[in-house]
Amino acid sequence: PQFARFAGNDLADVTPRGLQRALRDGTALVDVRPTDEYAAGHLPGAQSLPLARLRQDGVPAGAEPLLLYCRGQYCTTAIEGARLLTRGGRAVRRLPFGVAEWTAAGYGLERA
Repeated sequence: PQFARFAGNDLADVTPRGLQRALRDGTALVDVRPTDEYAAGHLPGAQSLPLARLRQDGVPAGAEPLLLYCRGQYCTTAIEGARLLTRGGRAVRRLPFGVAEWTAAGYGLERA
């Protein structure tokens, strides 16, 4: 249901403020970067699901929609992660920004 207001595979119109609203509505935020990058700093509320682990272990079960991100807007890690999760039956959308754009907009990161 959270994706009804968004079109396509990317959430081109989602801003950091819009992301915060979606998270309050129960959408899960997933960081597909390697574990060490996640530990160094990630978007607030994000869960870690490194692409390497996703490739090895397969798609985790779950019903909630996922918002996926990685290093930045053009990061191929998020593109590949979204493809694998979608093929595995998960409702996935890729954010149009990542850690680089988030911090450039003046928002802080959480640390593991």
